Amino acid sequence: MQPTADSTILFGPRDRPWSTEWHRDFRDHIEEAPWEEHLADKWGKTANNFNFWNQVNCPLYEDNSTWYVPDSFQRVENTMQESELYGSTTQEILRDETNEQSDEALELFCLNYCQAMPGAVQLVLNPGDFCIYRNIGWHIGNYVPYRKRMTLHTQCDTADFLEFREQYFNLLNARAASLEKHRS
Repeated sequence: MQPTADSTILFGPRDRPWSTEWHRDFRDHIEEAPWEEHLADKWGKTANNFNFWNQVNCPLYEDNSTWYVPDSFQRVENTMQESELYGSTTQEILRDETNEQSDEALELFCLNYCQAMPGAVQLVLNPGDFCIYRNIGWHIGNYVPYRKRMTLHTQCDTADFLEFREQYFNLLNARAASLEKHRS
């Protein structure tokens, strides 16, 4: 395994708190029709391949923005509670794109959403900690502007995973997939 060439640094928000949706990388970023056509029947084998789906966070400052559901990567199907929570809000609400909430109300809303996921734990990483996790497990980022964040973020690529990504990367459409899943 080696770090990917497209490593990045994750920063905290400048102005307002916000949160991503609870999600499982790749799987939740593909619309239903291409998912069924290209990946649904092989997802169990792909999801359980330990040469795939390894993501790294290494903070330069204390970072407690990532939440994770341990062992969720081992399940191909979601539980009913996970699916209900995922469908309970949208990225637009979690970012309050219409500025309907105060910063305090939005921060509390996002925190409550993080805490509502069954079995979720908040990762608390100190500067220099190295966290590797399976990004096809349920995870989320919850961000506040008053907490400095600068976290090195990458994935561990293998030859097999690079081949998989090359074959299926074109299916990713995170925004459209999220909107589709919230409509159903």
